[in-house]
Amino acid sequence: MARRKCSTIPISYLEQLQWSEMRKEELVLQWLQYKPDAQHLSAIATRLKVNIQQTFGVALCHHDLSVDQHKLIKTLKKDNDNILTARFSESLLVVLIPLKGKKSESICHFWANQQEKLISHSASFSSNRWVFSQPAYYPNSVATEFSATCSLLNGLPNEVRSANTEALRFAALLNPISEQWQQEHIQKVLTPLFAKGENLRSTLVSWFEHNCDADKTAIALFVHPNTVRYRLRLAEECTGLTLSHFQDRGLLYAALTIRPSSQWIVHRNKK
Repeated sequence: MARRKCSTIPISYLEQLQWSEMRKEELVLQWLQYKPDAQHLSAIATRLKVNIQQTFGVALCHHDLSVDQHKLIKTLKKDNDNILTARFSESLLVVLIPLKGKKSESICHFWANQQEKLISHSASFSSNRWVFSQPAYYPNSVATEFSATCSLLNGLPNEVRSANTEALRFAALLNPISEQWQQEHIQKVLTPLFAKGENLRSTLVSWFEHNCDADKTAIALFVHPNTVRYRLRLAEECTGLTLSHFQDRGLLYAALTIRPSSQWIVHRNKK
């Protein structure tokens, strides 16, 4: 009677696969935490056959300590072997997902679908929360988006099970993990404003000082109320914010108000 051939995977292959996954995790940790030289990072990624030049979505999963992270990672990767993961602590997992699409709209749509899949795949595990970034279109913006997700998670109420930095930028800005990230996002808001001239900035500052009352602001600035309203519309156009929305209004106020602690220290020392 002929023996059945046993289909086995060589141990060396399994070891090589395990080694590759460990090196990929090290790559992610270096990429997000230490910001290594771009050429050095690219060289490591090339050896591991990882394309870091593509657009990525960054996701954080905060879970119970009882969760087996190896099983969670295996579950999340079952539909996509190109997912990169790294364990930042016993209860925090970061996931980088390559995003498909040629235009921003299609990339965002793909990312939204991927977010739903991550939540669905992890549903069988103990209580977990997800925080998602905006698409990171360049290698050096991946670490920035990671800081944004950390900041949002830092200020997220416990009952909220999933959130994204696009919808809650104000909350992320007020709970910064990285001051550098905080300042980068403040500049994203202020740069288009400052490009329009000092009148626009001073009008917004006065508008906030007068409880967002256009008539009182006009009196304080010796201009017509319609001039104030025009400048507010201009601010909305150049920043993409809607000043009638609390989150956007708060984001603009924070950007105009928050100063890096290092600048405050220098200013105090000069006195």
